[in-house]
Amino acid sequence: SLPPEPPQNTPQVRPIDPATGEPKKKKTRRGSRGGKKKREQEATSKSAPQTDKTEVSLR
Repeated sequence: SLPPEPPQNTPQVRPIDPATGEPKKKKTRRGSRGGKKKREQEATSKSAPQTDKTEVSLR
């Protein structure tokens, strides 16, 4: 009992994630969780090399 909507029902199109603005197919599995965390860590390490030294010292 669903309306005829092939573009939204197709698994290739899928709804877009408003949080990331990308398809929920791959962004949900890798981007939403790993991508966001990895990007933040990389940006911190590259943007602030001092943070890396502080973390190593604390560890």
